[in-house]
Amino acid sequence: LIKYILKDQWIEHDLLILHTGGNEMLPIFFPGFKDDYSHVRMQTGQTSGVLERFFLKNSGIFRHLWGAWSSGSGFGLTKGQPYSFSLLNPKSVSERIKDNDRYQMFSRNINTIIKIAKMHNRKVLIVPYLNNQKEPSLNRPDVSFLDSQVLLYQKKMEGILHDIAKFNAVDFLNISSGVVSDENFIDNCHLNKIGHEEKAK
Repeated sequence: LIKYILKDQWIEHDLLILHTGGNEMLPIFFPGFKDDYSHVRMQTGQTSGVLERFFLKNSGIFRHLWGAWSSGSGFGLTKGQPYSFSLLNPKSVSERIKDNDRYQMFSRNINTIIKIAKMHNRKVLIVPYLNNQKEPSLNRPDVSFLDSQVLLYQKKMEGILHDIAKFNAVDFLNISSGVVSDENFIDNCHLNKIGHEEKAK
């Protein structure tokens, strides 16, 4: 949403394709849900404290040393908290997937992007993310016991995105199973070059 507001809406384009919904799986699966996903994502541990902020404000030498020390460290960026899918209970995950409240912020963000695109008279196409139906946890042994939950989540997200498309009167395309050959999945959802070509066609 922020990227589209600040940058992408100003790039000349006739069609906006929203191919989305995959990364929401992680926060929706885990307990303690928060709309900003901070229950599974947090800021780096290298944020400055009171003393650091004082020296950063008042010492050029300290700022130079701090910059050299934090270079390439991802300072100030978000990263995942330590979590493990192995801690999840499949039954509890299924209940979370069915909880409509967990999709509200995502839906509002997509609705806002569509509203901005339509203000520029741009066509919008919503395409739900594509998961490997045959092997939902391909090359992801950490989620292999959640295969049915992964597929349940995909169906739930497809429904939500379909409803968003209908509400906004924009086009919706669900990529059917089998469009991308099984051997062109790198893992449960990422594709190799040939797989991307199959999906694009």
